[in-house]
Amino acid sequence: MMRRLIVAAIAALLVLSGLPWLPAGPAAAEPKASGPGTVLVVMDTSGSMSASTDGGSTRIEEARSAVLKTADSLPTGARFGLIAYPGNGRVVDGCSIGDEEIKLGTLEAGTVSTAVRRLTPSGDTPTGPALQHAADVLRKEGGHGTIIVVSDGDANCGSSNLCEVAEKIAKEGMAVQAHTVGFHHEDDQLACVAKTLGGRHVNVTEPGALEPVLEELSGAKLEFDLEVPKEMPEVAGTGTQGSTIVAKVRSTGQQPANNVRVSIQVTGADGKPSTKLIIPQAVRFLGNLQPGQRERQVRMTIRPPEGTIGDYKVTGTAYSVNTSPVQQSGSFKVVRSGPVSGLLGDVQSVAVLGDSYSSGEGSGDYIAGTNSQFENMCHRSKANYAGVMFSDNAYTIACSGATTWDFWAQQQVAWSPPKNRGMYEMPQLKRLHEVASHHPVDAVFLSVGGNDVGFGDVLGACIAKFDHCIPQVREATKKAKAQSLADRLADVYTDVDNTINSDTPRKQRGQHTAPIVVVPYPRITPTNNALAEEGEPGQLRPGEGCMMGVSPDEITELNSMLDAVNATIARAVDAARATGVPVYYAQDVIGAFQPDHTICARDSYAVNSVAANAAPWLQQQIAHPNRKGYEAMASSLRGWSQTTTRFVPRDEHRSDWSDVVISERNPVDKVSNLISAPVKKFDLMEPLTDINVQSSGYQPNSVVTIEVRSTPRAIGSFIADRNGNVNVHFVLPSHVTPGRHKLVAQGIAPDGSARQTVQDIRVIPRYSGIMTVVFLVGVILAAGGAISIRRAKKRKSRASRTSLPT
Repeated sequence: MMRRLIVAAIAALLVLSGLPWLPAGPAAAEPKASGPGTVLVVMDTSGSMSASTDGGSTRIEEARSAVLKTADSLPTGARFGLIAYPGNGRVVDGCSIGDEEIKLGTLEAGTVSTAVRRLTPSGDTPTGPALQHAADVLRKEGGHGTIIVVSDGDANCGSSNLCEVAEKIAKEGMAVQAHTVGFHHEDDQLACVAKTLGGRHVNVTEPGALEPVLEELSGAKLEFDLEVPKEMPEVAGTGTQGSTIVAKVRSTGQQPANNVRVSIQVTGADGKPSTKLIIPQAVRFLGNLQPGQRERQVRMTIRPPEGTIGDYKVTGTAYSVNTSPVQQSGSFKVVRSGPVSGLLGDVQSVAVLGDSYSSGEGSGDYIAGTNSQFENMCHRSKANYAGVMFSDNAYTIACSGATTWDFWAQQQVAWSPPKNRGMYEMPQLKRLHEVASHHPVDAVFLSVGGNDVGFGDVLGACIAKFDHCIPQVREATKKAKAQSLADRLADVYTDVDNTINSDTPRKQRGQHTAPIVVVPYPRITPTNNALAEEGEPGQLRPGEGCMMGVSPDEITELNSMLDAVNATIARAVDAARATGVPVYYAQDVIGAFQPDHTICARDSYAVNSVAANAAPWLQQQIAHPNRKGYEAMASSLRGWSQTTTRFVPRDEHRSDWSDVVISERNPVDKVSNLISAPVKKFDLMEPLTDINVQSSGYQPNSVVTIEVRSTPRAIGSFIADRNGNVNVHFVLPSHVTPGRHKLVAQGIAPDGSARQTVQDIRVIPRYSGIMTVVFLVGVILAAGGAISIRRAKKRKSRASRTSLPT
C-alpha cells in the first residue's frame, strides 16, 4: 500500500506541474510541442529510510518499488535518471552530493531495475547538495527538465536552508521545475523548494502512497475546462442544430498524453442520466497532446427536443490511456425557442415563395381569397413557418401547386365555371418585385421542386390504389434526379436574387443584400428504423401501412423520392452559390418531424386524414404540415439560423428589375404597324419577355403543355377551358439562348388524338428588342428624312429652272 502512495505522490506532482520547463516570468515564450520529457529523481537513502512502515515493509523497500513503477509508466523515449544521497558520491564541504545510480539518458528498463535494487539506506541527509547536484546534471543536458526530490527527514548535512539552494538554481535561468515529496515527514523546506522552482509539494504518510504520486509527477496530465450556456432553446426534429458547449483540453504533464478523448453526459434534476436530450457526438477523439502544446477546443452539440423544458447538468470528462480522468460540469436550463438569431438575426420582414409547403397548406385558417375552389386555391396562411417566425411581417406569395415554371409564368389556381375561364396568379418573380418595391424585404424563403416531379400526384396514387404505387414513385424519383430540374432550380434562385437584390428593393431596406433561404421538404413519413416494435404506441407496427393502405415498402420508396428531390435542391443551391448568389440550404428542416411526429404517428405534425367526401380544397391538405408541423419547421429554421454564417455574395453590379423581367408585352410588336413588312407575332422576342399564347382545338378540361424547342424546355402545364381553348401568359425563361426556336403546345384533341400547335420564334439577345425598335424607328425616320430631302431638292430644282433668264 505504501508503495502505491509513494508512486502516486510522484506521479501527481509531475502531472500537476503545469507547463514544464518554462522559466518564470511574464515574458516566457510559448512552449513548442515536444516529445517525451526529462525526469531526474533525487532519492533520500539516509539511515532513517531503514525504518519500518505501518504496512510491514521498510521505507527503502517502498521507495524502490515506487521508482520501478514510475519508470515502467514512462513512455518509450523518455529521459530518466536517479541520484541517491548520501551514497558514496563526491564530497563538497564535508557532505556527499549523492551518486548517479542511473545516468540521465534514454530510459532502459534493465538498467533501472538493477540500479534501484541495490539502493541501501545509510548515512546523513545532505538534501541541499544533492539538489544542487541534480541541477548541475540538467544544466549539462541542456538546462531543462523536472527534478523530483523524495526525503523522509530534515536536511542535516550541508546547507539546511533548501530555499536558498532553490533560489540559486532559479537565478541560473534554466527551465527547471522541481517537485518535492515529504515521505513520512512534513518539511517546510521541501515545500519552499517546490514553490520556488514552480512545482508542487506532496506529503505522503499512508502505506503505498508514494507509488501513485511518483507516477503522476513524472507522467502525463490533462487540464480541462467546460463552457456551458445558461440556457438552451428547444429544437424540432433530428437536424444538426442545437446549443454548443466548448471543452478546452491542455496537456500539462511531463509526458505526452496519448489518445486523448473528451466525453459529455447530461443528467436531469433527479441526478439520473437523461435519455431525452440528444448528443449527436458524445465522445470526441483528439489524438496525442504534447506537453506545452496549445490547448485544444472541442465544440459539442446538445439538442433539447420539444417537451424537455427543465433544469439539467452536463458533465464533461477528459482522459487518455496514460492519464487519470479529469471532470468538469455545468448547469443549464432548457427553454422555449426564442427570437431568431445568427444569419437571420437582423431580419425584420420576409417574402415567402414557392409551393404548398411554404404557402401554409394544411394549417387551415387560410387568407381570404386564397381558399375558393372557383377563384383561388393557393391556400395561403399566416400559420406557415414564416408567419410563426415573423408574424405579420411575412409576405406570402407562395401558392399551393406551384412549380419552378410558375416563378416566370402565370399559375392557374382555379377554374371558374360562371366565368368559363381559368383563374391565374401572376408570375411569382413579378409579384416579389411588386412587394419588395413597396415594403422592405430583408430575406426570402422558398420551397419548390416537389410539384415538378409530381409528388402530390404520386402520393395520391399511393393512397388511392390498393395495389403498389412503387412504379410511379420510382418514375418520380428519376425525374427528381434529372439535371434539368437542378438547372431550373438554379435559374429560380438566380432570378430571385436578381429580383430581391435589384436596385429598388435594396434601397427599400438600406442597401444590404437579402439572403435567400431554400427550405427543403421535411420527411413526413417514418424512416425504416422509426417503425415501432409491436405494441409500441405512436408509430405504425411492422407490416402495417399508414395513410389508407400505404405500405412500409411504399413509404421507403416515398422517402427515397423525397431524398432525391432534396438532394437535387441542395445541388442546385451549391451551383447558384458558386456563381455568387447569396442562397442558403436549411437542411435541418428535413428532420423536423422525426422521429415521433411523422404522418404515421398519433401526435402527427402532418395532415393525415380528411373525410372521404371532403371538398377538393380540403383533400389537397393531405400530407402537408399542420399547425404543429409549421411550428416545428420554424423551430428548425431558428436553430439552423443560429449556427449559420453569412455568405459574402458576388461583388458586382446588381441589375434593376427592368433589366431582369420586361413586364410589358414584346416591345417589337408595338411598332410592327409602322413598317411595310410587319414582324409576325412571336417572331422576335427577348428572354424574360412576357408572352401571351392562344391556342384552341383541345379536349375540354384537358392538360395542355407548352414548350420552347430546339432543346425542349417545358414552360408549364395549363388546363384548357370548357371550349378547349388555352389563353395563358408566361415569361420566356432567361436560359433560352438566342436563335431560332419553336413554341409548341401539346395536348389531346376532342376525339382523343394527340394535338400539337407550333409557332416559330426567334429569340434575340436581351435589350436587342429595344435596339430593334430604335433601329426600326430610326430606319423609318431616316427614310422619311430622305424623302423630304429629295422632295426639297426637286422643289429647289424647279425653282431654279423657273428663275433662269430667258
